[in-house]
Amino acid sequence: MQQAQLEAILKEIVSKILEKQARERLSNLRIANPNLAHQLEMYLVQQFNSGKIPETMTDEHLVELIKYLMKNKHETKIVRK
Repeated sequence: MQQAQLEAILKEIVSKILEKQARERLSNLRIANPNLAHQLEMYLVQQFNSGKIPETMTDEHLVELIKYLMKNKHETKIVRK
């Protein structure tokens, strides 16, 4: 029950923060990479609650934020010979 309420609150806040195109991008990201989408949602809510996101976020801003979060990830590459 608490998990469902938390998810509902999270989606409500994210829908207030993001413009339509940015919400669509987040939905696509949730399908392709659920962990990154969840990390992004939590970051957005945290920034919103601290007052660092004064207005709605455009798709371009969301792309920059995704790039920033992905840059901090370490990727392992396997090279076969």
